[in-house]
Amino acid sequence: APPCQHAMDVGIIMDRSGSVGSKDFLKSKNFVSALARKFQISSLGTRVGIIAYHSSSHLVVKFAQEDKQNPSAMKDVIDRIAYTGGGTRTDIALQMANSGLYSAAGGDRADKPNVLVVITDGKTNSGSKPYSSVLAPLISKKVKMIAVGVGSGIDYSELREIANGNTANVLHVDKFEDLFVRLNSVLQASCQS
Repeated sequence: APPCQHAMDVGIIMDRSGSVGSKDFLKSKNFVSALARKFQISSLGTRVGIIAYHSSSHLVVKFAQEDKQNPSAMKDVIDRIAYTGGGTRTDIALQMANSGLYSAAGGDRADKPNVLVVITDGKTNSGSKPYSSVLAPLISKKVKMIAVGVGSGIDYSELREIANGNTANVLHVDKFEDLFVRLNSVLQASCQS
């Protein structure tokens, strides 16, 4: 059995499109800063990678960037992420997570559980690739999907799709404790072998 892990590779995808709005994007940023603090991220412990997206996707920080893997450096990174508005291409952001985070180049650690937290209101633009096709490579890498709703018009059916059909992994940005509980259960599962 794999050794019990007390650390994870946690990817975070942040929707900064027009439908989320600047005020709610600030909530998302606070949520991600709280996560970095609560899990006391470090290069040897839990690492965080972040993608921010609207109609295009931007890799903000990779797991591999060890100098950023502490709560204060990560807070500086998060504070600098700008709200853009614009369209929503969640599929492009998920593809970037697969190639840019959960990969050798991204610094994915083979022995650590993988979690991807997608903070969005759903509502990816028409013309986006279906979730089933962009999630498949992530799921084959055993990435646990968590969808976090933000904004005034959340499409929960779409969030359920992002969470790979698991309603327990669909949360709300105002309920940080729920995320803490879900992530802790991922760690415990890696310890119950």
